[in-house]
Amino acid sequence: MAATGKTARGGKQGGTTGGAIPAKPVKPDPAIRQMLHVLIDRLHPDDEPAVRRVLERMVEAGAGEFDDEPLTPEEQAASEGGWQEYRRGEARPLDEVLRDIARK
Repeated sequence: MAATGKTARGGKQGGTTGGAIPAKPVKPDPAIRQMLHVLIDRLHPDDEPAVRRVLERMVEAGAGEFDDEPLTPEEQAASEGGWQEYRRGEARPLDEVLRDIARK
């Protein structure tokens, strides 16, 4: 079972300012955890702050929780626009996006 973004106590955990380590999620998948550790170990040191910020923001937002609400027409249009950009070859590499996030 994949992590849900919830803590063992059922609440959401986060906070990029205190440096606090979030509580463990309920029933983490060991294989996924292992792969995440492998990927983190392979990061270039310059990318570590950006990846940390991305992960912290995901935890703060409750990433991994299932959103069962239908997309609004605006969200659907934005999604389709993104896919069209991707199909035209206008997608940006993840490392470039992470570097941009780190600069903010």
